[in-house]
Amino acid sequence: GNRITCRDWFQLCLKEGLTVYRDHEFSADQRSRAVKRIAEVRTLRAHQFPEDQGPLAHPVRPRRYREINNFYT
Repeated sequence: GNRITCRDWFQLCLKEGLTVYRDHEFSADQRSRAVKRIAEVRTLRAHQFPEDQGPLAHPVRPRRYREINNFYT
């Protein structure tokens, strides 16, 4: 990965995305794919989304709204 020079942000995103995908596929082939996915979801829920379990948690899309101008307030 580090021997490739990126021309722009698109190439950087593509390179990093493919690296993550390759790592994911390799890890899944080394162990059970289902067990690997369950472990990843547990990690995401525990570390990346802790605010989803707090008192201020709410759905991303509200059930109703008055007008689209106040959608995020």
